[in-house]
Amino acid sequence: MQLSLCPYQGTLTDFPSDFTGAVFTKIRSTLTPRRYHLLLQILWIFFTKDTNPSGAENTLRLIWASVPDPIIIFYEVENALKHVLGPEEMKDIYNFYAKSVGIEVSKCEPRSLKQLCRTMIRRQICSKDLWLPDIINKFDIPKTLKEFLNLDE
Repeated sequence: MQLSLCPYQGTLTDFPSDFTGAVFTKIRSTLTPRRYHLLLQILWIFFTKDTNPSGAENTLRLIWASVPDPIIIFYEVENALKHVLGPEEMKDIYNFYAKSVGIEVSKCEPRSLKQLCRTMIRRQICSKDLWLPDIINKFDIPKTLKEFLNLDE
């Protein structure tokens, strides 16, 4: 049995039909492997969001609240997808992403120190096979910090 916290289960068939293997290869060639996988998550959630719009936004928010990677910028979306999508579709995808993560930036820059600390603290807890919410709730820190570490904000 596979356990997943993500409300979405699907395959590449969830993408529009013009997303062929050649298209994915082209997209992959414009990004680092890590950025490629992050963009695929954004695209997949975007194209399946009609089944659960608020769940889609929350899933994307949780993913991006738990990674230290710089925020995807519109240029990356545009550069990767310009050969398969029109300008309006690319804007829709980017606007959905920016709204979901609550951040929009114009240039690729490191995440805030606060975000980097959150990801490192969570990574250390996970590396010890501890259950994040239980351990974080035992910390002697303000409630707002507990909520931040638990991705509740």
